[in-house]
Amino acid sequence: FRVDDPTAPLAPRFCARVNTTGTIQLEVDTLGGDPETGVRGYQYSVQINGATVRAFPAGGAIDLTTSVMRTGSARLNGITVPQGGRVTVQLRTVNGHDRVSTPIGSGVAVHDVTPPSTPTGSARISPVGANYFVTIEGTVAVDPQSTVQRIEFAIGSREGADDVKAWSAVPSWAAGGTTYRAYHAVPGARVASLTDRTLYISVRAVNGAGLPSGIARFRVVGP
Repeated sequence: FRVDDPTAPLAPRFCARVNTTGTIQLEVDTLGGDPETGVRGYQYSVQINGATVRAFPAGGAIDLTTSVMRTGSARLNGITVPQGGRVTVQLRTVNGHDRVSTPIGSGVAVHDVTPPSTPTGSARISPVGANYFVTIEGTVAVDPQSTVQRIEFAIGSREGADDVKAWSAVPSWAAGGTTYRAYHAVPGARVASLTDRTLYISVRAVNGAGLPSGIARFRVVGP
């Protein structure tokens, strides 16, 4: 017998990224669903720089099987995104009666193989009780393709190290900001144990493709 299924299935939740070769990769957060007739698979369409380069297939044809989507990652073969290309992927679910869900988009992903410029800045140190307060501030780097997504900093006992403060994002900075400022308290005993009482600060930017910039380096000496 045939199960009555008058409702459309639910769409999946996912994001898209472009790897360094220009291949589109989907990262699946939540699969689509259909409690009546189940999910047969998924269809996709692709837009690059606003133009559709791959439309949804007709009818109930399947582009991506449920087993592939269940792995959490799916590669879209046959499409190469040019350097600087801006990509949007839409997915929809196909159920057991070949009904499709409302399409859902990935948001924009950019093929970016170049890192952002190196941020500029400076640092200072001030005594606060038994601790030292390090302030790091400067101007954000530039990335015209996938934009700067975060500013990261680290503090070490020698140049390039992060043994005092491991690499982490500047919490007060939001994408689009033109300046940054970070703070970190270091125990006075820790500073006293360092060679020449010197702390080494590193700052870098990370773009939307996950590429880090060069590292800006500063040093401060405890009073």
